[in-house]
Amino acid sequence: MNLARQLHRFVDSLDRRYRPTIRRSRRAEAWWIGLLDGVVSLQSDRLYLRRAIVPAIIGSGARQILFIGVRGYTRAVVDAMGRHGLEVWTSDIDPEAAPHGAPARHRTGDVCEIDALFPEVRFDLVILNGVLGWGVDSPEDIERALEGVMRILRPGGVLLLGWNRGRIPDPPTIPALMTRFEPCSFESLPQRKDFPGATHLYAWYGRRG
Repeated sequence: MNLARQLHRFVDSLDRRYRPTIRRSRRAEAWWIGLLDGVVSLQSDRLYLRRAIVPAIIGSGARQILFIGVRGYTRAVVDAMGRHGLEVWTSDIDPEAAPHGAPARHRTGDVCEIDALFPEVRFDLVILNGVLGWGVDSPEDIERALEGVMRILRPGGVLLLGWNRGRIPDPPTIPALMTRFEPCSFESLPQRKDFPGATHLYAWYGRRG
């Protein structure tokens, strides 16, 4: 296990133990969240997102992108795509995540109602990363989220799903996913990517129909 992964597990154990105490002070909680963001940004899966996935998206011809689930460590990804002329939108259920979203293109709301949150926008690509299994847990909520994502994607649109092994069933076993999407490769990237010693994975899916 690499140093970044060991550090993350150590900090995560501290977070689980001391977060109730830290929450008593907004300043202390903001500092702590900033520290967590820094640790997460060093992990191999997050480096892959910045170094492989983002360049592939920029070069793909996709113009309208939605990134669902933002934190401090995702802002660099949003900014990088924006600098290359992509129309990047963001969304998160947490109002306090808004400063990490796309300037002037961030909407706060539940991913289970994402099609109501974006009734007038259709996207070429949706990034749904670290959301399923982290608040969207039940089969019913997962189905609602995936149905909404399908509705806001253009025909031929692509979903990048990022999840943690053990928090949701493996995607090919999720009927709500496989009835609406089909596995696909994206540019030169593999359809599915995992990382030794990590539980986080990515996989690409094309919208059916």
